[in-house]
Amino acid sequence: MAAFIVRRLLTAIPLLLGISMVLFVLIHLPPGGPADIYAGSPTASAADLARMNENLGLNDPLPVQYVKWLRGMVTGDWGVSYKDGRPVTTAILERLPATIQLMLTSLLIAVALAIPIGVFTATRAQRGARYVVNVFTMLGISVPTFWTGLMVIMIFAGRLGWIPAGGRGRPDDLLSQLHHLIGPALVLALVSMAGFARYIHSSMVEVMQEDYVRTATAKGLARRTVVFRHAFRNASIPLITLIGLELPRLISGALVTEVVFSWPGLGRLITESILARNYPVLMGAFMLIALMTILGSLIADVGYGLVNPQIRTGERR
Repeated sequence: MAAFIVRRLLTAIPLLLGISMVLFVLIHLPPGGPADIYAGSPTASAADLARMNENLGLNDPLPVQYVKWLRGMVTGDWGVSYKDGRPVTTAILERLPATIQLMLTSLLIAVALAIPIGVFTATRAQRGARYVVNVFTMLGISVPTFWTGLMVIMIFAGRLGWIPAGGRGRPDDLLSQLHHLIGPALVLALVSMAGFARYIHSSMVEVMQEDYVRTATAKGLARRTVVFRHAFRNASIPLITLIGLELPRLISGALVTEVVFSWPGLGRLITESILARNYPVLMGAFMLIALMTILGSLIADVGYGLVNPQIRTGERR
């Protein structure tokens, strides 16, 4: 397993390098730059703007800028923010805990809701109830996250007043933070929960037709024992892989959800950096997201390798 993990990590290096090149070009491709934000100021002259670009190294050719940035990333110097002069790592680490908190909470909610829904629709639900649940899960997959977030804010925060409309709550008050976390976590969990529920439903339908399930039923075991101890345990094994592969969707969903709910995480930081043309922070945040995505894929591969040794040894049947 150690050799398997090392191989996967080595293959991630050229992937990260390619991602960094594409991101660097896309971020610098639009016309203008950080100095253009001050172009409308009456106190900023053309000489001042040119001096700012020179000090930031933006007058160098794009390949030269990329090599300088890459050298800094490898050595641990991610640059400084154009906005306030703070190190990029400091700006990102301040926002990262909020994003991780939102992602983990939504993942726990999604799994906790998806398991009973998937098992129920596959084993005990009548046709009408199964149809309603399937429509609900399909809507959860199809409806955009930002629209769901806006509806939640309008109904549950605006009209009913059950949850706050945004923010993270007071840092010294755990209940306040949990209260502010309910809305964005539920919205972000909806998409994952819908996918998990449909996957568990399909797996359970297939497993319930296996011979060992029929044998357990014929022995007179209780329905609950047959469903959860025999069928669900086997149907849920690949769920480990699905959870690992769900990380990229959680990250992208968290970026949108944070903006809608004013959650002070990486999504808000990226939005603010885009508006300010804060290139170092954008590159640092996007590369961290790419690394987290690759890590999620690695977790999925390792989890599946633990279940199927042929995956980690490279054997074929």
